[in-house]
Amino acid sequence: MSQQKEIAEGRLLEWQCFLPERFTCGQLWTWGRGSDGQLGQSLVRGPNEDVCALPAAVPNMEAVSCVGVGGGQQGSTVAIQHGRCYSWGNNYKGRLGHFVHNTTKLDTTTHVRYPTAVDVYTGHDALQVACGSEHTLLLNSKGEVFSWGNSFVIGRVLGLPESAVDPVVFIDADERSSAAVTKNGNLYTWGNNNYGQLGLGHREPCPQPTLVDSLVGQVGTVSMGSMYCGAVLRNGRLAMWGHGGHGNLGLGDRKDRTRPCTVGGLLSDAVVVQVACTRGQNGCKGGRRPKTGGAEGPHTIALTAHGRLYTFGTCHKGVLLNLGSKTGAFGEPWDELEPYRVGSGARNDADHPPLS
Repeated sequence: MSQQKEIAEGRLLEWQCFLPERFTCGQLWTWGRGSDGQLGQSLVRGPNEDVCALPAAVPNMEAVSCVGVGGGQQGSTVAIQHGRCYSWGNNYKGRLGHFVHNTTKLDTTTHVRYPTAVDVYTGHDALQVACGSEHTLLLNSKGEVFSWGNSFVIGRVLGLPESAVDPVVFIDADERSSAAVTKNGNLYTWGNNNYGQLGLGHREPCPQPTLVDSLVGQVGTVSMGSMYCGAVLRNGRLAMWGHGGHGNLGLGDRKDRTRPCTVGGLLSDAVVVQVACTRGQNGCKGGRRPKTGGAEGPHTIALTAHGRLYTFGTCHKGVLLNLGSKTGAFGEPWDELEPYRVGSGARNDADHPPLS
């Protein structure tokens, strides 16, 4: 189906649905590992007291509008409720945003087991949070961005456009990299840039927000992975850049890109509304450029306007849902270097050779 036809038939989704101004509120549920309090509740436990095997409601979190989860060092959780920001879990390098008692010094050691208000006042309601392994970003209703963690105190991010001119409408972060999208469709990135994940044409770190000049006025939302990045463009296309050694950029090869490139293949005529990049994976156990498929590394998921799901990157442990003829526990270890539509005919059998 062409992009024009998909639009003409009416979209079921649009990228604006994923902006924080469209978020709705509800009860927060958590499950999984809770060794450092990152679940925010202790209601359901099995034989292992640190593991919650079933979803359980987090007390006093009945009207949550946004949740951010930080990876690495066990994990942390940040949530917004009634315009206030709460955090709990592992406090590695102060990413929870709490002060030492009766001081304005950032606490970098005390873990928190239940939702606790963040010691930050932005003057306006909080809209969105984004968590990295060492730091956290917060977007307020005025379009200003605040940051804390990485052993630094809470403060407003400088170098972004003034909110009265071009307010920020979307943020994301992972590892030591951050991204912000403005109302006018401009993307700013800053932080670690080892793999070119800032999209600036080089691999040097940037301490201040820097405009991605190849995407001026084009960006809807962004997904900051730990080694690469993806952006949903306002025309429905998908742009990817950064580490690509596992085919996770969807560009048909295993090469890195330091500038945004538009994904083709099955997404050429689709209307992409959301993208998710692998987080919390600063490094690849299977190597950065594996010669065989299935190595542990990043993969990407894209959602289109009509609810179609596409995957690409490593097929490690079946994450791509691209299995065909079974020859092992998870099928043949064939990565997808271009977008694969989940539910379509598998490309890993004799009649459909793998792209990897």
